Parts: sequence; structure tokens; C-alpha cells
Amino acid sequence: MLVEMDRPILRGTADTGLGVRVKWLIGVPFRADTSRLVRLYYVVDGARDVAQAVQAAMERANSAQERRARGGTPVTAEDIEVRRIMLDALGYSSLEADGDGSAVPK
Repeated sequence: MLVEMDRPILRGTADTGLGVRVKWLIGVPFRADTSRLVRLYYVVDGARDVAQAVQAAMERANSAQERRARGGTPVTAEDIEVRRIMLDALGYSSLEADGDGSAVPK
């Protein structure tokens, strides 16, 4: 039986209180050239909810360093992909299936 002190310590992850910790995978699209759509993926730790995770990913995506890497192209929060990364008490991770809707902002 696991006790609280046996749970893996994962800094920056939100704890659901059920022995499951949550990170977020945010896919941010942008146009690399005039026709090609590319998605950048950001793992966000410590966000309390979807809105906070999206905000953190957008701040990273539009940081000076990221914009320079993309040739100055900004990104917007349109058509983003949001998934939860669930980390259970045993340390196993799973990616929430696309389309189940539980992590998508309403």
C-alpha cells in the first residue's frame, strides 16, 4: 500500500487529490510558410486548469526566443490542441485520448 510519502514527487504538477497528477500538452499551430501548417507542442506543469495551461503555452510560444526560432512569426490561440498528461501514484503516465473532450476548453 502506498502512503503519501511514497508517491512520486513531480515538481510543478497539479495534484487532483486522487493520487493522480496532471500536466498539460498544448499544441499551438502556426504557418511555417504560405501553405504549411506546423504544430508546436508545449508541456505545461503546475497549471490549475485548461485556461491557465493554454495561457502558459501561449506565453512560451510568443516569447522572444521562440519567435526568433520561427523567423518572427507570432502565434494565436486559434485551433489549439489540449490534452492532459496523467501521472498516477505509481509513476505511470498516460496521454488523454484526443476527442474525449474532458480537457478541451468550453
